[in-house]
Amino acid sequence: MYAELLVTSFQSAGNTDALSDIGDLLARLISCRNRLQRPATPEGEPIGDLAANIDYDLALLRLCSARGIVCNPGWFDRPIVERCRLESELAGRGVDLDDFDSTVRTSPDSQPAAQGSQSVLPSQC
Repeated sequence: MYAELLVTSFQSAGNTDALSDIGDLLARLISCRNRLQRPATPEGEPIGDLAANIDYDLALLRLCSARGIVCNPGWFDRPIVERCRLESELAGRGVDLDDFDSTVRTSPDSQPAAQGSQSVLPSQC
């Protein structure tokens, strides 16, 4: 089900020439990743959580594709496994997302993700 949503979102996004620069793609990915690490609202907002995960995975797919990593939104039938695989592939090519997380976690304004959140953070890979 998640893979189908991701495929549809990926196709709907269309051409992403505006974010063709590796730096821009990485900045977008880090921004989306930071959204995943924010605490959930008291209401839980599952739609918002889903949107944050889809945004992150779309950004991850775009960066991986630009770096020559074989990826496909249809392979997200097990999102945690595929996300971790792609993050590991990026790390193997010199883009270790955990390095960016350490600066986010130590900033005074940062807050850990709320318990019960469905987001997959680096420590879960």
